[in-house]
Amino acid sequence: ERMALYRAVSNIATARSDVFAAWFVIRGYDPELIERIPVLRANEDEALNAMDLPENNFAPTHESRYFVVFDRSNVRRPTDRPRVLLQVELPASAN
Repeated sequence: ERMALYRAVSNIATARSDVFAAWFVIRGYDPELIERIPVLRANEDEALNAMDLPENNFAPTHESRYFVVFDRSNVRRPTDRPRVLLQVELPASAN
């Protein structure tokens, strides 16, 4: 009950923006390597642990990094999509 006033005000006055940024990484893996990982129905955690073993060398064969700026001011319905204002492929990470 104490927060009811604050909730009402926060629904009226907000600092939200229709423009936001996101970055994401797309990784691709060798399908043959994925098929060789043993998956036992009794314990699926073993499959996850098998990917971390050095002899499996479960590393991506491709990696792309992107930075994107979206404008959602035109979004009114769930089927609407935000506009992409900027899309930049970033250099590969140095691991």
